[in-house]
Amino acid sequence: MNSIAVEILKYRRTFLKKMFFLIPILPLILTVMIAIISANTKEAIAAHNNTFTWDKIFGLIFNWWPAVFLPISIALLAMMIINTENEGRNFEAQLIHNIVPQKLWINKIIVFAIYMIIPNLCLAIGLTIIGIMLVGGPIPIVDLVRDDLFCWVCLLPLLPLHLILDYLWGHLLNFSVAIMGAFSGMYFAARSFWLFDPWTWGIRVLSPLIGVHPNGTKLMAGDALLNTSVVPVGVSLAVGLFVVLTFGSAAIFKKESILK
Repeated sequence: MNSIAVEILKYRRTFLKKMFFLIPILPLILTVMIAIISANTKEAIAAHNNTFTWDKIFGLIFNWWPAVFLPISIALLAMMIINTENEGRNFEAQLIHNIVPQKLWINKIIVFAIYMIIPNLCLAIGLTIIGIMLVGGPIPIVDLVRDDLFCWVCLLPLLPLHLILDYLWGHLLNFSVAIMGAFSGMYFAARSFWLFDPWTWGIRVLSPLIGVHPNGTKLMAGDALLNTSVVPVGVSLAVGLFVVLTFGSAAIFKKESILK
């Protein structure tokens, strides 16, 4: 636990920590802009009614968040973490003090996962404020916490993946994989082989919960994508692959640290 605490404190006064708080700003701004446009359509003006609802807010945010913003942000944050370690020569310094390489790497992934709670929490808080301002009424807090939690869990496998990619092959490959992964997630999420693409898991799990197709359109009653049986499957796959990639990347890190 002490080594994990050291990892947490290491980023306390860095710009990296601020980035975890800044990530949700863009999707929240986009949500407000779409809400304003929606409220000023001819239909809404003619009806003298704000057509924006909590369901629409959830449908917008939790469709974009796991599909685009989180995957790209994870790649960016992984790059910043590796940069911070390399600039301070932290890997070399810690290995000199006989810290087990696998333990050092696994602790870094655990702290990354802990810090990823911050943008998801900030998103939930921002979403609540926007909803109160634009919609009002009872806050669907249970749905909000549930959807936010599934976003965090389903994208956990990307943390060790992007860390090891950036550590071994640099920023270009790291971001290339993130961009291709985001596209593949949106393309394959509604298809039968979504099980084999980690970038689809967050999108696919959220689809029946928010009632929105991966392409952003509303799901109609009876649509196969409303089947919630995919939720435990997607979550189990994400947790399982996270464990495998964490220990697998730790073994690779050990080998590379010995060679260096």
